[in-house]
Parts: sequence; C-alpha cells; structure tokens
Amino acid sequence: MNAKHIIAWGASVLSFSGAVFAQTGSISLPDAVPAAINEPTNASATSQNPSIPVSASSNAPVAANAIPDASLRLADALGLEKQDKLLEARSLGLELLSPTNEALKTQIEEFLGRVNIRLVATPRGMPEKIEYTVKPGDSLGRIAKMFGTTEDLAQAGNLIKDPALIRVGDHFRIFSGKFSVLVNKTRNDLVLSMNDRFFKRYPIGTGKFGKTPVGTFVVQERIKEPVWYRPDGKAVLFGDKENILGTRWLALKATGNTPDVKGYGLHGTWDETSIGKQESSGCVRMRNMDIEEFYLLLPVGTPVVIEE
Repeated sequence: MNAKHIIAWGASVLSFSGAVFAQTGSISLPDAVPAAINEPTNASATSQNPSIPVSASSNAPVAANAIPDASLRLADALGLEKQDKLLEARSLGLELLSPTNEALKTQIEEFLGRVNIRLVATPRGMPEKIEYTVKPGDSLGRIAKMFGTTEDLAQAGNLIKDPALIRVGDHFRIFSGKFSVLVNKTRNDLVLSMNDRFFKRYPIGTGKFGKTPVGTFVVQERIKEPVWYRPDGKAVLFGDKENILGTRWLALKATGNTPDVKGYGLHGTWDETSIGKQESSGCVRMRNMDIEEFYLLLPVGTPVVIEE
C-alpha cells in the first residue's frame, strides 16, 4: 500500500467515526468503576432534596382540621333548626354541649333552649311525649296529672282552645318528661333540666346579703297573677304598681334536711334591671316572660336545688 492509499484509508476511518458520534452522541467506552459516595445524614438529605415526599408511615401530626370543628357542627345544628328538624338539631346540640366547647357554650345553650321549648310547647312529636286518646270521664287536668305535667302545657302542646271542650276519642300528645331546677346564687342564674339533661338556662335575681335560702325544695304551689302581701300583712292585688311579684308565683317547700322556710319562691318582676343582681328580699326573681314559661312547664312537685 503506497502513501497515497494510506492517507485515503485514514480519512475514511475518521469520516466513519464522526458519523457514529453524530448519530449516538457518544462513543462506547469500557465500563467505569463508580466512585464511592458518602451517604448524607437524614437532615442534610432533606435539605438537599426538598422534593422527596415524606413516607406515609411517618409519625407526622394529624392536621388540626381533621378533627370536627365544633363551630361548623353548631352551624349544621342551626341549619337543622331552620329546616324544622328539631329532634336532630337537639341531638347534635347536646353532643356539642361539653367542656371542650366552652367558648361556644353560651351559643349552644341558647340554641338548645329555643329548640327544647319549640319541641315541648307545640304538637311536635318527641320521645318524651305519650300518645293518648281521651276516655270517658277524662278532663285535661286529670290527663296532665296522670303524666306528671301541667294542664297549661297539655293545652299549649295540643293547640286546645278550651280545655272544657275536649271530647272522648280526641288524640293528644302529652309530655311526660321530668323537670328539675338548679339555682346558682353566685352566678345569678338557674339551669332547667329535663330527664337530667340540659333544657335551658335563665338569668335571675336573688336576695340581698345572701338571704336566698340554700338547700333542696319542691314547687308547692303555682299561682297566676298573684297577690302580694306586704310585711305588715296588707294585700296588694295583681296589677297594682306596688305588687312586686310580676305575673306568676311558684311557691317553694323545703325537703330533706333543709330548714323549713315560709314565703319563699320563684316569681316575676316588673323591674328587669334587678335581674343578674342580689337585690330581692330573698326570693328568686325572673323576668316575667321567663316565669311565665316556668309556670307553663313546671308542675307541683318539681324538685329545686339552690346553691351558693
């Protein structure tokens, strides 16, 4: 092979290698042994590789919004109230009434008070009502007493215009739940419970210098538009500006080891500025609209506890 041929052969080899590189972008070389790499610590790996996802099995804390939000559940309860689904609303409200929801306590209690009154004082069905058919010899007062409620509530809860006109065969829903009252002198409020569960909270006024007696009592007498007797014994009729008892009077009788007391009870007032204060002569004062609600609900014999 002469020099001319050698030069031509070398040029063809270079031309072929260039073509291969242009198509593959590389030329095959023998496998190289990888250099040793020191594994970084977890902290440095995280900082250098922020896009690496956290393992699903990690102990990361659960997001706070995974826990049901009490305020959202209260909104659900209010929605049920608007839809007139009062039993469902009540159940949800009672679930929310717990120490963990202290910040919403006032709103929850106000909501439950509204719902409970609507359930009890209307013909709506509820587990605490009994279906009853009027029998010969029945009167509304007799039926109410049979189930431990008031005639007023039986009348209101069945939209009865005249109790004297009920007839044999009439179908009524009669409330049979049991109320109880807890008066707190320090807070100047009382809690009404029904079957030992929260029903409604009311603001009250109590006696000056702590004169309201503490202990256990029962409602002994219920009087509409009461007469007030002054300390000198003079009777002041209902409607007289001097009569301080408001529109209703529920007399109390001591029970158990509580010392006997005379002339104490729960009553209304014409002076609502005294509510929330200790200004009475010893009785428990309520706003007239509240004592009227109490009169509707509480039969004779309802237990009342008064605490400091």
